[in-house]
Amino acid sequence: MKKRQEKKRKQQNWVEGNKRSKRKSNRNIEVYIMAYRNKSRTNRLLEEQKAQLISLSKQLEEATHAKLVFFTNISHEFRTPLTLILGPVETLLSSPDLTEEQQKLLDLVRRNSNTLLNLISQVIEFRSHENGKMKAYFSQSDIKQFLEELNIVFSDYAKRRQVDFSFEGPDDTVQMWFDKEKAEKIYFNILSNAFKHTERGGTIKTSLRRDEIAGKEYVRIQVYNSGKAIPEDKINSIFERFYKVNPNDAGTGIGLALTSALVDMHGGKITVESEEGYGTTFTVLLPVDQSPLDMAEYNDVYE
Repeated sequence: MKKRQEKKRKQQNWVEGNKRSKRKSNRNIEVYIMAYRNKSRTNRLLEEQKAQLISLSKQLEEATHAKLVFFTNISHEFRTPLTLILGPVETLLSSPDLTEEQQKLLDLVRRNSNTLLNLISQVIEFRSHENGKMKAYFSQSDIKQFLEELNIVFSDYAKRRQVDFSFEGPDDTVQMWFDKEKAEKIYFNILSNAFKHTERGGTIKTSLRRDEIAGKEYVRIQVYNSGKAIPEDKINSIFERFYKVNPNDAGTGIGLALTSALVDMHGGKITVESEEGYGTTFTVLLPVDQSPLDMAEYNDVYE
């Protein structure tokens, strides 16, 4: 009798054990199914977000392209009338019968017209860069003398703004290969930006010196201006196209983006440092020893 009861108890325990094992197995299966469903749902959400980001990126690219096309088209429309304005102005300025006041007013017209032409040229050139059609024409020249001649253009403006404007360079010449037109745009854009953000009575210092990095010779061009610093959260974006630190600032927002592209064409590098209470410094590094073969990808012409 006892043996029969013991056997029956063992059978019941075995049955209960099987039931518990099945329940546990079922729970595990349910957990696996839920995990699979959650993973599938997560993957589906990620795919949807990825598709949204791709769509948004495409829309932004299309909007940017449309903006560039608009700027380019309107720039071409403005260029001819501005050129036609400058012709008669230059003729009038050559007249010996002008009063001092007339001379000043005509000079103002010429200066502002040339500023507009420069902006138009930048838009058109930036469009060429975006299309991969921008070319460089390199020649060997003295970069020190080149910058000194450009500084003359800003000297009068600095006096009128009561800005302490100075340039420091080596005593001897600095011969190197560079595209004069594009180097002029690089320097003009950085200097114009410095004057725009320097208050009356402020300071702008430019400098040129030789430098050696990893055994390669460079020229280091620096432009410092006193005044308000660029906010830390915006400093990494200032070389992006259409970006403006202050949305209310005048201009197209492509000046520094174009400058960065022109520096890249020279195989150089541009950086910026800004500190509240001190000011802002732009630094351009350009390699001195550029061979025609190194820059062949730009279909360059060398003199």
